[in-house]
Amino acid sequence: MRVARLDALVARANRQLAGTSVHVRVLARRSCGALVLVYRPQLLARGLSAPRAAATLGAWGYETCGAGWLEAALARLGRRLESCQRHDPDEGFPHEVGLFLGYPYDDVMAFLEHEGRDYLCCGCWKVYSHREQAEACFERYKRCTRDCEEMLGHGATLAQLAVTRVAA
Repeated sequence: MRVARLDALVARANRQLAGTSVHVRVLARRSCGALVLVYRPQLLARGLSAPRAAATLGAWGYETCGAGWLEAALARLGRRLESCQRHDPDEGFPHEVGLFLGYPYDDVMAFLEHEGRDYLCCGCWKVYSHREQAEACFERYKRCTRDCEEMLGHGATLAQLAVTRVAA
């Protein structure tokens, strides 16, 4: 029943967001729930097709070009996330998820290299370079979250949130 309920909620959210360029997708189902991605396909594609990200993802078996490449990349990430949930010994946690979440390439790669240790600061992700820029970004995210929560509290719809530009 939970799967059907989540699928219904995601479908409803996508209907509400129609025309806004924002999509909602279940990436992976886990024993404790699900990993849901809310994203703008055009922005995600731009980030993942940046030269360094595309080369790295391609080396890791992701499609990075051609018709339907973004859908295929998201499907592969979902399979990798579900595989690590099953504790498949051949599949570690897919830390490349950071690239899909828009984390800076250098920080994702340093996280892998340093195995999550020796970071400069930690907010939405572990930061290994450009600390001041990352801290400023974390503050913008906090303000945006606060603004969106306030708008929701005043009855804003998902579609209204998706098209509203909040102060940076």
